[in-house]
Amino acid sequence: MIYQYFPNLFEASLFNDAELVFSDRSMKVSRMILAGHSKYFYDLFTKDVTQTKFNIKSLKLADFKVYYEYVHSGDDFKIDGDKIVAFLQVQIELNLPDIRIKLKEWIMNKDFVIYQGIFYENSSKSELEEYHNLTKQLITTNFEALCQIKAFDSFSRDNFLKLMSKNFIKNKNKGIILDTIARWVEYDFSNRKSDWLDLVSQIDYTKVDHITLEEYVEKNENIYSMPDLMKFLFLKIRVSKDEKSVVSNVVSKNSYSKMILFGGEYSDQSVVEIDTKQNSVKIIGNLSIGKSGHFSEKIGNNVFVLGNEDSKKIEKYVLSFN
Repeated sequence: MIYQYFPNLFEASLFNDAELVFSDRSMKVSRMILAGHSKYFYDLFTKDVTQTKFNIKSLKLADFKVYYEYVHSGDDFKIDGDKIVAFLQVQIELNLPDIRIKLKEWIMNKDFVIYQGIFYENSSKSELEEYHNLTKQLITTNFEALCQIKAFDSFSRDNFLKLMSKNFIKNKNKGIILDTIARWVEYDFSNRKSDWLDLVSQIDYTKVDHITLEEYVEKNENIYSMPDLMKFLFLKIRVSKDEKSVVSNVVSKNSYSKMILFGGEYSDQSVVEIDTKQNSVKIIGNLSIGKSGHFSEKIGNNVFVLGNEDSKKIEKYVLSFN
């Protein structure tokens, strides 16, 4: 703790307490302690030593109390996520040299990795650019650990989109990136769903296998309500499959004995099963929405029949195996 202005305090006669008025409430404080620690308060209190009431309307009382606790506690001060947010607000207003050093120390401390998302989210203002850029570098290093504690779910739209750039995600595990995007969207689905497709479009799908994509679609059911997103992911699933291997497997091992056809130009609601071993064809169900000029994709035990010439609506058909 640096009390660089104490030698000047007795000459300034700052012995009485002062009242600080914040944007919400006021508080009585020790002028000696604050002026000894901070040039901001030293200048404020010595400008007119007879004045006892001072306005700091740009700060809230709760944020200042965290700073005041730090001044009193010194090296015994214990940091947490809420206090970090308060300190950043105080630093914008007071710009204290030792707080600047302390914030960097906390950001880089390995024991405080869990707070790096909080630092990044709350340091986007220009006055805190130094901390924002430093934290982004550390998030790049500690990304998977931060994903495990869901550090990004509550990020604002601007901060999340800025973080999830092509350059940031190019060397990350693509499955973890997909899950992080899904959790962020689901956190506030109604307001964030429109960003889902744009976010996943930045991923290099040559590095994502079709099993990962199928599991992603299967576990994130809100995808089903978004035709454009679902079509995008289905196409990526198809491209990622090794079609030659699938055809070879069918021919050589005869592992598939049935085919199911959904809709079509002449019977757009029918679900038809073709049994290649029994040489039989039968209708096994009906679609609720007629489909023609569409495509379908099997995910788990479900088949998703997507779009047609006139509509983007998706229908999920549950397969039953006899």
